[in-house]
Amino acid sequence: MSNPRFHRRCSLLVLFALLAACVEIPPFEDPVPSTTTDAGTFQDAGVADQQAPQLLTTAPASGSTRVPTDSAFLLTFSEPVQTASLQVSFSPPAALAAPIWEEGHTQVTIKPESSLAEDTTYTVTIQGVDLAGNSLGGVDSFSFTTTGTQPDTTPPSILSTTPTHGSIGIERKPTVKVTFSEPMDKASTEAAISFTTPSGFTPGEFSWNATSTEVSFSSNSEFAHGVSVAWRVANTARDTAGNTLSTDTSKNFRTIRLNTAIINFDPGTSGSLSAPSYFRQTNFYNNAWVGDDSGANIDRLFFGFQLDVLPEDLTRVISSRLKWPVSMIIGDPFSKFGALLLEPVDVGDIIELSFGDSNPATKADYNAVALAPAAVVSLSDKPLRGDFDVTAWTIQDWGNRNLRNKRTQYRLRFEAPNNADQVKDQVYSDSYDNPVLATLWVTYEYP
Repeated sequence: MSNPRFHRRCSLLVLFALLAACVEIPPFEDPVPSTTTDAGTFQDAGVADQQAPQLLTTAPASGSTRVPTDSAFLLTFSEPVQTASLQVSFSPPAALAAPIWEEGHTQVTIKPESSLAEDTTYTVTIQGVDLAGNSLGGVDSFSFTTTGTQPDTTPPSILSTTPTHGSIGIERKPTVKVTFSEPMDKASTEAAISFTTPSGFTPGEFSWNATSTEVSFSSNSEFAHGVSVAWRVANTARDTAGNTLSTDTSKNFRTIRLNTAIINFDPGTSGSLSAPSYFRQTNFYNNAWVGDDSGANIDRLFFGFQLDVLPEDLTRVISSRLKWPVSMIIGDPFSKFGALLLEPVDVGDIIELSFGDSNPATKADYNAVALAPAAVVSLSDKPLRGDFDVTAWTIQDWGNRNLRNKRTQYRLRFEAPNNADQVKDQVYSDSYDNPVLATLWVTYEYP
């Protein structure tokens, strides 16, 4: 049965072809490659390490009081330290036993050879270099006061919290850690901790370190994306001597945010390409298809997307879906050619044009090596469209975005080759029904 809409399309295509033959179509210029540095990536091979190591944590924490005189001290560094370079000194002086290294020379335990003096404030200074010879930078000392025979009448204080006050991009069910200046009464301290906003959240199970100076907890369930979370420790929290905190302490942080970017196809790397003619007159999208024509050509369909709309500081791609609205199915391609296959490819910044004599670069684009095994995909019936999960491939291309010039590209093809039966069998789209060939829906988390 004749299809009037199809004949109307064919008439429009013939008219466009005649007009195109009379009009000189200007060439498309390649986009300027991105020069944005990928913050947070590992150093390139062969680049010397010039980053100073940092003293990340100390146990006890700086400012601690009532520290037992026979305590061992744990230092944690940001990177491995040359063991022979480590110098630790106490003021007032204290003789130290040999250090004990752990965690790939990023943690060291220091213990005085004899008990420290009671009711005394000590300052510990640390020096050392990393494996590349960079000296320790930032804070390289801490102080504490030992316990003694005098009654404890000093109120405890909060030395630090994790996450820090005002932090952003925190996971939705974070572990909150509070470090106190001295050992705390667990029951009163746990009762003093609460989440104040949003409502309905309470601390879950508490855990303490061996000296009862550090407590960790999390919310009873996940917070929403992008919500401001406030929590506090009331001044009813007591140390083991019964002294309460001087004041309430309130802190806040914001959880990681969620967004979905809808990215339109890139005409320069999208559209149909046929073999063995490799004919591609323009990068302008008017129609596109996958299957075969009524001759000997085997048609493949390419989809390209530029990822430069995604923020550099995104922390995780949650999902990525390629959505392709289809105008019609011509003939019977699925019965003749088998499964429809989708695969990631790299055709560079543009699919090269090719006129009468095939351009070798166009042929190379058509035969671009798949970057991963092809996935069998299907079309939905109502409406007629493709909706393909390309999350893993988009994640890979985003991870290699400097090398890929922030592009992700895909190719559709049928499993079997052309059957040369002189009947057109295609899955077909045109701009009459679908002005946008395809879109990529990327859902991601960011600070």
